[in-house]
Amino acid sequence: MVGPFRVDVSSRLGMLSGAMEPPLIKYTVFVSSTHDDLKDEREAVADQLLKLGHIPCGMEQFSADTRRGWEIITQTIDICDYYVLVVAGRYGSPFSEVDTISWTEKEYEYALGKGLGVLAFIRDDEFISKADTDDEPAKVQSLKKFIARIEKEHHREKWTLPGFGWV
Repeated sequence: MVGPFRVDVSSRLGMLSGAMEPPLIKYTVFVSSTHDDLKDEREAVADQLLKLGHIPCGMEQFSADTRRGWEIITQTIDICDYYVLVVAGRYGSPFSEVDTISWTEKEYEYALGKGLGVLAFIRDDEFISKADTDDEPAKVQSLKKFIARIEKEHHREKWTLPGFGWV
């Protein structure tokens, strides 16, 4: 939400290239993605946010105990100013046995409901390895729908490899 003490995230995008000075305001940014296949990418986003003077939050900051659940995630998103979504070839683990939406999409919906600004990065299909791609038809279909939704609701960037200017 943009208010008297917040600035639109688009005014900060130029900082990614080092074109601007670090901000006077520190933002807390929730970084969301599937886990195993995008560890390096989440780390690259978190490193860039730290370099820019902002505070990254995400699953790496959660403890490994049973409170890793939804309550901790929502409490963390509640204190964030922005939400960064990184998507590649996996839809993610189902939220529950009854609710088959992925944890990542559930986090996304919650962030939208809270009015957080969203920056979405979707990996170009040509740069997703077979090992990092869902092969279950239901997950493949869910991922396609999720990506279509992201592309409809937000400006998003396609990216290829970490370290080649994508963050």
